[in-house]
Order: sequence, then C-alpha cells, then structure tokens
Amino acid sequence: MAPSATTEPAVVPIVDPTNVAKQLNGTTNGSEGRRRLIDRSLSELPLTVTDSNGNYLHLSNGQKVFDASCGAAVACLGHGNQEVNDAIQEQSDINSYCNSMLFTTPTNGKLAEEVILGTGNLMERVYICSSGKSSFPSSSPLTLTIPSRF
Repeated sequence: MAPSATTEPAVVPIVDPTNVAKQLNGTTNGSEGRRRLIDRSLSELPLTVTDSNGNYLHLSNGQKVFDASCGAAVACLGHGNQEVNDAIQEQSDINSYCNSMLFTTPTNGKLAEEVILGTGNLMERVYICSSGKSSFPSSSPLTLTIPSRF
C-alpha cells in the first residue's frame, strides 16, 4: 500500500557513533585510539592489508587473499611488479604529474604510440584521460566529430 499523509514516518536507525570511529589499539597503520577514517561500512571495520604481491593481498590477521577486487591494471600486472615500479619511479623523477589540459610530456606521446601499435594501427590518435569517469564525457563529442574509417 502506498504511504499516505496519515502514515507514521519511517523509523530511521541512528548509527552508533562508536561504530563510526571504533577504538583500535595496537594497530599497524600508525593510528592509535579513536579511528579518524570513515570507512565504507559504518558497522564493520575493513580488513587491513599489510602487504601485497602479485595477485595476492596479505592481511593483518595472517590470511592470504586472491585480489579479485582490484582494477584492470593490477589484475593483469599484479601488485609489486618491479618493471612497473621502476617505470613509475623513472617517470616520477622526470615529472610526477602535470595537467593534460595545459601540458604534455614525451611519455604521453610514447604511450599513445604503444596504444596505437597495440590495436594493430586501427587507431590513429589517442586521447588520454585520468580515469574511466572522465573518459566517457570526453569521448562522446569525439565520436560525433571524428569520422570513422569503418
């Protein structure tokens, strides 16, 4: 039955503030006492990752967990990939970040070449975004303005 003006308001549960910032003693993340971080769940503490290697996470409780929750890069490269770490460090020594709306780097051009070669030269140009969230609104106008070869 649909609610009416005479229906009593729904009871909204009040989150226990002790659950939002639980007391943690002896943690390995450098925080002692009351937690300052608001976790995704207000009633349970998340599992604490102390180390990761390849596709596995090592938890503070001693468990080793296959990481099926990671993004595409970690899924295909794994955690702690030395080749990736070295490349990140090398690029960071040159330039750790610059806004792509205003600047570019030689690395961006090399990445574009790699992407194009990886498609067997089916692509001609590459637009680099910082995330999938920013790529879709950017790609929509491009699909309307750039003629397709297909």
